[in-house]
Amino acid sequence: MRDPIREMSDLAAMQRLAPLSSRYLPWSAVAMRPAGLLLILNDICVNGRSTIVECGGGISTLYIARLLAQLGRGRLQTVEHHPGWAAQLQQQLEIEQIGERASVVVAELVPTTVTIDGENGEWYNTAKLEAVTRRGMIDLLVVDGPPGGPGERATARYPAVPFFGSHLADDYTVVLDDIYRRGEQEIVDAWEDMLGIRFELLSEGRIAVGRPKESFQLRRSCSRRSAASPVVTSWPNPVNQESRTLPLSPEEISNRDFLVALRGYDKAEVEAFLRDVASQYADLMAEVVRAREEGSTGSVPAADPFLDLGDHVASLMRTASEAAAQLRTEAEQEATSIRTSAQEEAAHAAAEARLELDAASELRAQAEREAAQLRAAAREEVARIRNEAGQMLDAARETRATVEREAKELRESAARHEQELRARAEQTVAQLVASAKQEIGEAMRQVLGGSERLQRVEQRPLSFGATVPPGSGETVESPLAPASAPYQRPDEDAAAS
Repeated sequence: MRDPIREMSDLAAMQRLAPLSSRYLPWSAVAMRPAGLLLILNDICVNGRSTIVECGGGISTLYIARLLAQLGRGRLQTVEHHPGWAAQLQQQLEIEQIGERASVVVAELVPTTVTIDGENGEWYNTAKLEAVTRRGMIDLLVVDGPPGGPGERATARYPAVPFFGSHLADDYTVVLDDIYRRGEQEIVDAWEDMLGIRFELLSEGRIAVGRPKESFQLRRSCSRRSAASPVVTSWPNPVNQESRTLPLSPEEISNRDFLVALRGYDKAEVEAFLRDVASQYADLMAEVVRAREEGSTGSVPAADPFLDLGDHVASLMRTASEAAAQLRTEAEQEATSIRTSAQEEAAHAAAEARLELDAASELRAQAEREAAQLRAAAREEVARIRNEAGQMLDAARETRATVEREAKELRESAARHEQELRARAEQTVAQLVASAKQEIGEAMRQVLGGSERLQRVEQRPLSFGATVPPGSGETVESPLAPASAPYQRPDEDAAAS
């Protein structure tokens, strides 16, 4: 729902933030409102804040660091749970050369029992925050993290004060963002009891501000003070209730503007204004009584300025009553509109949740079907692989038997071939030995025959002068032939030898 008053406040705040807007930065829907950021920067300037801790980094980190660099004092420490976002913030600080005035501490979210309801929750890892608490007493604590919201994270920011409370200075300011949410309102109630202070709800910035002592206020707030508490003077445009000397006019009553709080016009401010009207009305009535008393004694001047006072007071009260009735009507209409919008949003959220549940159920069913198909396919694949493995094993066994059989046949064939070769070798050797023996015998016989003939020649002289006429029939005996050696065939010599 659009809020024209808040939009105008943000627009005016952006104009005042212009001197610190040297670079463009994304301003998301979850970022702190410009009006709320302006109030924090004003508190730093007016109340001299110098030791600042921020839970949850963002656009506010850079604006605070720029202001501290411009002032030349103070230091900001921002606690951020997301490492990527923390790195971007630190990089931007270094780019703008303001890192000496601000630093980002990465502290992941871990389970904690420090919660409003005592149940388990999540908050920053306190072991990473020791360096933050060692830098001195904190005079400004800005709580804009960790992320809150409906459900389990409604009061996720509660542990900030239980942890940093003992490190707060005597004069400090605690700021909580997103105070329009019910969870943050519960956090403020708990912090008030813990710190013993009252928080002011600044609707234009959607923040709650708590201080232990009176200080310069930055804007008239939607006060949480009791009816008996005095109205705090605003700054820089003070409205001093005691400085009025003239009665309120009907035009001022009808044109009086009231800030819009979380659920309509702020009740405390309306009541304070009506008390102002009642006070002035009482003063005027006292003047009327005195005028009547003086009139009864005959000392009333001829030109009595209070002759028409009754009509003026009646008009004043009538206008005030009409204005109060109009405020109540508008507040009721605003409350009805907010309730209707909330109901519509709740119904829409429930419908979306049902759709998401149906979609999730369908996805789950589809996933189960796909899983069943994958399991069936896996079983078939395993069976096929086992079958193929069995076939391959049978083939391997058959191949092994064939190889063993062929190897046996080869061994037997090699043995037979070896025997045949050995027999042939033995036969060939025998033949060669026999042939060699024959040749040796023949040679021996020839040698023996020659020896005998030589002996005979030596025993008888030979006449080399004898001649035998051809055709005479006489023979001449050779001196080399044996004298009485009978002729034998070579085979007989071999047998004899």
